Amino acid sequence: MDGQTFPKPVEQGAEYKLIETKSVTVKVPSGGGDYDYAYPEGIGQYVPGETLVLGRDGSTYQCRPFPEGGWCNIDSAIHYEPGFGSAWEDAWIRQ
Repeated sequence: MDGQTFPKPVEQGAEYKLIETKSVTVKVPSGGGDYDYAYPEGIGQYVPGETLVLGRDGSTYQCRPFPEGGWCNIDSAIHYEPGFGSAWEDAWIRQ
């Protein structure tokens, strides 16, 4: 649901008229919020050996140190999504 926009209707007679939209971002908390991004936020800005992300399984993952850590910044969830991609362990260390 991250970043979805929902209309706010206002009653006008028997009809509804859209007068404004609001953008809402929902973040899932981890045990203490000790992560830099919720994957895939921030892809391209991850620092090998330092960046921690929150995976969709609720676990945190650290980008592997250089040179393997370069894989963290590849925008290909099917391969590198932490905990799920076919080669996620090449890029991430589960914390």
